Amino acid sequence: MMFQDGRRHHPNCPSALGTGAGPVAYIVNANATADTRIGHIKIGGNTYTITQQGYELSISPAVAEVGSNAGTGQFGVAAPIDAVWEAISDCDWITIIGARTGIGDGVIQYAIADNTTGETRVGRIVVAGKTYTLTQKTTLPVAVQVRGQGSVQGSGDYTQGASATLTATPAPGYVFSHRSGDAVGVEEQVSFRVDAAKEVVATFIPETVAQKLAASSAGSHEGYYTRDQIHALEVGNLVFDVDEVSKTARIGVQLMETDDLSDPTRWTPVGISANNLDVGSDGSVGMNVRASGKTRFYKIVIPQGH
Repeated sequence: MMFQDGRRHHPNCPSALGTGAGPVAYIVNANATADTRIGHIKIGGNTYTITQQGYELSISPAVAEVGSNAGTGQFGVAAPIDAVWEAISDCDWITIIGARTGIGDGVIQYAIADNTTGETRVGRIVVAGKTYTLTQKTTLPVAVQVRGQGSVQGSGDYTQGASATLTATPAPGYVFSHRSGDAVGVEEQVSFRVDAAKEVVATFIPETVAQKLAASSAGSHEGYYTRDQIHALEVGNLVFDVDEVSKTARIGVQLMETDDLSDPTRWTPVGISANNLDVGSDGSVGMNVRASGKTRFYKIVIPQGH
């Protein structure tokens, strides 16, 4: 028996002879590909056709959409444990990274080039007849994640180099706290140039927390402190530990930090050593904290036992 692609169905029995009427037995090997194949048995002047289906293979996800910047991505392949497959890109701006072939389940990784064509383009990766379709826009996404209760206008797709403006609007009972991610700040409105895909996190906090932040007195060691309040701390509002031997008094305070005012469990102590302290000409003591590039809030507390 011969398949259309020239392969013999059974190499040990390429042909058989017989006379008169009778049955014809044949063997069909397993199809280790996802392609359907057709074979023929010719008996006398007649043709008996056999169609053999390929194995079931699927990919997930089947589609993706990206901005104009170069980048990487991947998708999964689900196939029987002994199924052999190959991935082929149909365009020059999608390059398959690593192995192009596999057996059974697997992952296809790929890289995409910058889209400088000025138009949206579509490319495909074909795996055993299944198609993964990738759409690359000429625009870049500005994505916003909201923490707390509020909304932000201005997210979406922008032409590369365009200016984007984000405006934060708190829900009733909340106020805008700060932004983090690719647009750090505390202003309710910010504008920036979209030179790459942007991800911004906008945080809103309850008004009660904001009021406590603004109205906290220097003597309330569980309160929050503004910059002006910290600078205005008076000795009489703090707790002294007096050493009867040396006759000196020690003021014990601790600097705490957080990036989320809406969660009271996020407060953590800041590591301060002698190298982080300085004394000003007016006798003030400064705590120097290394800037991390992320929004942080600070408060001073009096530890237990001080």
